[in-house]
Formats: sequence, structure tokens, C-alpha cells
Amino acid sequence: MNLFDAIIIGSEGSSKTLAIELATRQCTVAIVECCERVNAYIDFCNPALCDFINSAKVSNTQNKDNKEKQEIFYKTAIKEKDELIASLYDKYHFDIEQYPQITLLKGSTQFLSPHTIKVIDDLEEEIELNAKEFIINTSSNYIIPMIDGIDKSKYTYTPNTLFHYENLPQNLIVISQSKEGLEFASLYANFGSKVTLIISNSNFMTNFDKDLSGSIKEVLENKNIKIKLNFKSLSIEDKAEEACLTILNNATNDVEYLYGDAILAIEGESPIARHLNLKNIGLDLNESGLVITNNHLHTILPYIWAMGRAVNLSVTTSSTENDCNVILNNMFGNQLNTIEEYNPIVKHIHIDPPLSYIGITENEALNKGYAIKIFRSIIKNEKDKTMGFTKIIVNSDTNRIIGCFLFCNDSYSLITILEKYMKEGKTYNEILSQQDINKTICNMFKQ
Repeated sequence: MNLFDAIIIGSEGSSKTLAIELATRQCTVAIVECCERVNAYIDFCNPALCDFINSAKVSNTQNKDNKEKQEIFYKTAIKEKDELIASLYDKYHFDIEQYPQITLLKGSTQFLSPHTIKVIDDLEEEIELNAKEFIINTSSNYIIPMIDGIDKSKYTYTPNTLFHYENLPQNLIVISQSKEGLEFASLYANFGSKVTLIISNSNFMTNFDKDLSGSIKEVLENKNIKIKLNFKSLSIEDKAEEACLTILNNATNDVEYLYGDAILAIEGESPIARHLNLKNIGLDLNESGLVITNNHLHTILPYIWAMGRAVNLSVTTSSTENDCNVILNNMFGNQLNTIEEYNPIVKHIHIDPPLSYIGITENEALNKGYAIKIFRSIIKNEKDKTMGFTKIIVNSDTNRIIGCFLFCNDSYSLITILEKYMKEGKTYNEILSQQDINKTICNMFKQ
């Protein structure tokens, strides 16, 4: 039996950082990569995927009216993305190999007892590992919707498989109302695919205020993305060189037929943590299959922690880094550190232009009983078409920003500036007086 000071289950997010930090503190560490997600599409924050998004934008600018060039450009972008992912994966292993205290394993994992796990590798060989502390940092698998014929069609894809498909889809159908569905629709529309987005809800982006979601819908539709709301997908049947998707209009009960050479279907996500046999050691999951922890990321067992997507499916790269800090501070620090200290967290939806946001929506603010001031701006081009939208929600009693939603080309950098001052508790007038506030941010408060 192999004994470690700590075992990190899952190689998501900050697992490497956490392992190296533990190793520098003279701890022996094992990282167990869960086979379900190795080399898979994980997060648009991955540098390789960021480059892929930028390639799509370049293709839309340079090759918009040349189908042949779009296909060549796409093949090149796919190849470069895969090469960069491979190099990042090699670097991941190289960095870990510099620390003899760290052991890297790959396989499916289950708890046998509170201090023992079983790892089954690709060859079905089993190994038992024992540790004083466990950190669960597993990811999730995509849930494929129950559509008749979806498992038989050769034209259906998951995010993982579509990202390795070297031929540019001519007609891509996206069946999803998740952020990944929006991201894929925008990405492939930029590469030159004709995209149809099927959403079962009657409203678009229901987690956001209608003024913002309406602007995003308008911009996506201006990119020739057809958005069909309130439709149920009934069946998929392969034809000669494409698939036929039968959909039902929930409002009228009319049936329509759509044809595409690629169909991406995502219903949701299923946490891998549910497969760890945690109930065997007395740990419960919530109704979504996520590990239950307190604000210190501790489970009810004092030697088991959980972080990242094992705890919250909507985490970002920065929030997993925060989780890493919380666990390290609680393991070795004199003061208990909580995840609440890092809130609110910036989030992104990587469409074109990107949406970056932090804090609460206008509707949420009103439901909490806040008196608020709203600063909103619609960004138009010379043809008076919507190109973006910004919205800032300010608490009228404190003059502090409580919500910021930036749907614009500079959103990544702008949200970072505003996040800093929001967390420092500055009023919006104080923010505007800072030297690093640029003209764009100033203009947001003049609308």
C-alpha cells in the first residue's frame, strides 16, 4: 500500500499548483488524473482554446466571403490548437517531474475506506493508495440530451469530440441553453459555419436581465446565427451526407426539420465526484452530485477537502486558484480562510464580443430590496447595428458597484480593473477618480 501525506483526486484547475505547494512544504503528494476528462475540452480559459477563439475572429475578418479559405484556416487552427494542448500537457508533466515528492497516476478512482482509495488504470490494473489528507478536485462530464436516434448518428458531437473534428462543419446545429452552447455557436459562426441554436426555453439567457440578453441575442443573430426559442428536439436521423433533426415548436405544436453535417448537443453537466463512492465513507453529495463542504472547503470529515468543479460547476480559473489558497491556508495557516473572502468572482462567457461580469443582476438587486442606479450603454457600429452592451448596477445608498456586465471587446481587461476597486469597497465616484481608469470606463457612467 502506498502512503502519502496528501492525495489530490483530479487534475483540474489548480491541482498542479496545489501539489507543488504541498511538495515545497515537504509533503509527499499523489495526483490522480481521472480518465474521464484527460485531454478533453475543459475550459475556454485554456491558452490553446483562447488561441482557437482568436483564430476564429481572424478568420471572420480575413476570410468571411471565401469558403475555401475558411476551411483551410480552420484546419490550420485545429492543428495548432492540438499541438499547443499537447505541449501544455507535456509541460504539466515536466513541471510535476521536477518534484520527486509528487507521484502522478491516471485512472478511475473510488474510496475504499476513509483513508484509502482504489485507482484502476487503462489496463484494468488496480492500485491502492493511502493518505492522511485528500483533496477532491474532479471535473464533470457533459450530459447528452435524450433525443431519439442521437446515439446512432455519426453526425452528433460532444464539446470534446467536436474540438478534434478537423473538417469545418458547413451547417452546425447546437442544441443547448448552456454557456458552452453559446460559446460554440459564436466560435463556429466566426469560422464560417452556418449555425442554428436550439433552445428549449421561451426566453433567451434567463439568468441575465432582459436588456443584456436581448443585446447578446441581437449580436449573435447579426452573425447569422439562427436562434430558435421554445423548441423541443424530438429525433435525429442520418441521411446521405448530413443528419435530419426533427424539432417541435412548444407554442404551436408545429414540427420542423433541420439539416446539418454536425450536431452538438449539451443538456448539462454531471460531476465526476459522484463516481468516487463517497457514500461508502459517509460523505453526502447534494442533489446535483456536488461535494458538500463548508466555507473552508472542508467536508464533514476533517481530512477530506473538496474544491473547484467538484463543489461548484460554475467555477472559473481564478476561483479555483482561490480555492487552492483557502485549502493551503487552512492546512498550514494560523487563521482560518474562507471562500467568501474572495467573492464576488468574475465570470466570462467567451462569445464574440466576450461577456465578462461580476456581482448581481438588476433583477437580483431589486429582489433584495436595494435602491439602485443603473448605467447602461448600447455600443453601435456605423450601420446602427448593436455591437455590444455595458451595464453597471450601483447601490444608491452606498454608491458602490454591486453588479457589472460588460459585453464588449475589451471586457476582459475592463472587468479586472473594476473588480479590483469593487473589492476595495470604493464608491463609483472614487473609482472614476483613479488614475488607471480609462476613457471607456468613464463613458460607461455617463450614459
